[in-house]
Amino acid sequence: MAGGFHRGELYMYKSFVFISSVCLFLFVESIAAPVFNEIHQLLQPDGSFVPVSISGDEFYQVVEDPSGYTLIRDAQTGWICYAALSNDGTQYLSTGIRYNPANQSLVTMLSKHIRVSSASVLAIRKARFYDLNKITYEASVKELLNREPILTRTMKTDTVYGLTVLIDFPDQKSAVAKEEIEKYLNTAGYTGFQNNGSIRDYFYDVSAGNQLYLQRLAGFITAKNNKSYYDRSGGYAGATELINEILTTIKNGGTFDFSTVTQSNGSVRAVNLLYAGSPSQGWAQGLWPHSGSVNFTISTGLKISRYQMTNIGTSLSLGTFVHENGHMLCGWADLYAYDNHSSGAGGYCVMSGSGGRNPVQPNAFFRSLKGWIEVRNITQDPLGNLYKHVANSASAYTYTGEFSGSAKESYWIEARRKTGRSATIPDEGLLIWHVDKDGSNTSSGKNDYCVPEQADGKNDLENSANSGGAGDLFHSGDKTKFNDNTTPSAKWHNASSSKIQVANVSIVGDEMSFSLGDVVGIQKNNTNPDHGFYLHATQSGIRYRVPVIGNEAHARITIGLYDLNGALIKTLLNETVGAGITHTIRICPSTDHAVHLPAGIYLCKMRTSGVTKAAKFVLQ
Repeated sequence: MAGGFHRGELYMYKSFVFISSVCLFLFVESIAAPVFNEIHQLLQPDGSFVPVSISGDEFYQVVEDPSGYTLIRDAQTGWICYAALSNDGTQYLSTGIRYNPANQSLVTMLSKHIRVSSASVLAIRKARFYDLNKITYEASVKELLNREPILTRTMKTDTVYGLTVLIDFPDQKSAVAKEEIEKYLNTAGYTGFQNNGSIRDYFYDVSAGNQLYLQRLAGFITAKNNKSYYDRSGGYAGATELINEILTTIKNGGTFDFSTVTQSNGSVRAVNLLYAGSPSQGWAQGLWPHSGSVNFTISTGLKISRYQMTNIGTSLSLGTFVHENGHMLCGWADLYAYDNHSSGAGGYCVMSGSGGRNPVQPNAFFRSLKGWIEVRNITQDPLGNLYKHVANSASAYTYTGEFSGSAKESYWIEARRKTGRSATIPDEGLLIWHVDKDGSNTSSGKNDYCVPEQADGKNDLENSANSGGAGDLFHSGDKTKFNDNTTPSAKWHNASSSKIQVANVSIVGDEMSFSLGDVVGIQKNNTNPDHGFYLHATQSGIRYRVPVIGNEAHARITIGLYDLNGALIKTLLNETVGAGITHTIRICPSTDHAVHLPAGIYLCKMRTSGVTKAAKFVLQ
């Protein structure tokens, strides 16, 4: 039915003007907080509210009725109406049929879940992003493209005092008292509205004590006009007017001491605006929660540049406030797809969603950018090393591509369990993040910036099948290996070999282990017999023994020599040998009937009866 309405039957109006790109748009530095099929009450021109389902963020939203019919606000009448699609697929058109939750018989001729083209969505996003962030755009680009991880945890606590402004309206007062909001922001152990702690607690927890983030409150300050005056169509012009009006009131009032908030480069470092009520305009306009920039001068040498605005509603939730401050306070990028081509990082990182009342912790790579974790680089470690990691802890391992063909890429390894800040993650086990600093989770035109490698190889996140689920993470009893030949493959995005060989991942636990290379119980040399199994390698020879099991006097055994990258050099033995007897394979460059090898470091592996033994030796 797209474009199939006639003027004599129904009126249709263009509800958007699509603006072409006005600048180079880099998705990696975008700032947004997504919602997915979240129910909201939007305002009709007669003062009534109707329930709608919203998916999107502050740049672009799809609004549907609860049964899945796409809606649009009629540009001429202001009524929320059912939408049709233009013939070229670039615009939603108002059908003129007003949305009435009590009577949907008029829309059975329409299609559900209609969507404009991806190119049109991206055009709207580009224009809206630049509109919100043009003042700090250049600084944002420079800052985000030049950040490097910090491998040593910063032990000094960074204390930041943000400015939080409380706003109400002549016709809309807050349902939550100022005293309760202050507890929600600053009180350790806060549990109000079923939140897991306060805003202060969240950042203190996920930073392992490195970030103390507290708020200085100003308000409630009453706006000059009723709420609907600011919560209107036309992008965020109403919100910008409200912000400048309220900041002017604070400045002229002279009662707030700006010296009590943290400043950086002549600007207040973090500004949060919380307003009474909920957004009622929809379609990423008016007072929809968002981050942005203004150019407001407080005094000589001090201004306000970056801010985030969130509604108070009838209860308080950590999610949106935390996500937006992930951008403003920490400089983290969004990890979800703006054009719905994937689920991004899914439910494994707060920057892929708002997180509700117990937002999950940021991924290991993002925490390293702040110096919040201890990182060990294992890129050049020898095969056979065993590593242990305490789940959800302030540490991680990294394996980088600087020596194997992709300097911008790396893997970040951490154990995660469904406890504490990770209670809501979709799966638990060893989480391997793939980071590509030239990538972007938000745009379908690039490789991903930061995503989990899904152990089951189903690519549910990439295919938008879900936000994560059982089988995503590595653990014993399921998937225990990750290398160039596994599914998923460990090759870099340019198809070159990463050479990483994660193996022997342990069972899910509060502490998990893994090795580099497929070696169990590796020691420098297995000089002490272990239940009768014995392997000892030197440059003169390899001695080995297998035990007598039951009444079996013989055992099938394989012995091979490998380089330190795990590549097989030579199979030395693959036959049945006598059990309980020590055997020797001679290694001597000058002796006939011996194994001849060039000088170097080798790894010897012996496999028998389901057991692998390994030993390293140097041949000079």
